[in-house]
Amino acid sequence: MQALIKLLHQSPMGQILDFKCLSACEGRSSSEYTRRFSISFTRRGSFGYHAGRRSYDIHSGVMLMERAGCEYTVSHRCAVKDECTIFEFTDEFVEEMRESWGSSGGQSILSAVRPLAVLPTTPGLEFLHAAIRDAAQRPLWRSPLKTDALVLSLLQEVGQAFGDQRRCNQLRSRRERLRDHQLEALDRAKQFIVANFRHELSLAEIARHSYISVFHFSRLFKQFTSLSPYQFLIDVRLKHAALLLRHTSLPITQICFDSGFNSFEHFILTFNKHYGRSPSKYRRQ
Repeated sequence: MQALIKLLHQSPMGQILDFKCLSACEGRSSSEYTRRFSISFTRRGSFGYHAGRRSYDIHSGVMLMERAGCEYTVSHRCAVKDECTIFEFTDEFVEEMRESWGSSGGQSILSAVRPLAVLPTTPGLEFLHAAIRDAAQRPLWRSPLKTDALVLSLLQEVGQAFGDQRRCNQLRSRRERLRDHQLEALDRAKQFIVANFRHELSLAEIARHSYISVFHFSRLFKQFTSLSPYQFLIDVRLKHAALLLRHTSLPITQICFDSGFNSFEHFILTFNKHYGRSPSKYRRQ
């Protein structure tokens, strides 16, 4: 398969690749093999992924996980070339993840990927994906340590996503009915929310950025993500706050407002409901 591949980040954990397809839309590629355990996020476009007797429609809103040695072919059906971010992990790190994380996180991921898995993303995963790309692509701010820490957070979030297979099955049937132009609109909406989560956003503003009507957008977004745009925004804000609590010593009040909340009381209640503990307890644990 013809593609433009750019290395964004490399460390003993593995590497992050920016992948842009250059192949023709018609036909299917020859058989290829996954070199390492990998997790792929599609930022734009869509493609068919075929492994054994199974076929999947891969697009934004789902993540593709493959074990090393997985044989697959790819097909394209639309004019929009797919663009992906691929996280490849070294064999040594995969073994370390298996031994260190036990029955949670990494172990649940590795046991579920046989030889591949396709699961829906979450607002937290969407935010972490964007944050990792941002950290890896800033030459003046680039910090391998920060990027690796974000990748670990991503893996932990992926491990939690395995816990809701029912949601996975519900969303799969819904997404199969979505058309390419609808996926493009939803891509723009999610990217706009993740990039502007600190600001007060209106439904009309997000819909206008996505080039669809407010009424159609609200229904389509809920169908695609199982969340309202407001719930998606709140989840992104909470994930940002959790990262600051985990990796900085900033005061909780400052984290509240830096994450887009305009009420400290609302932040505490929402955080406690989402994570099952207060921000201060989350930081200590």
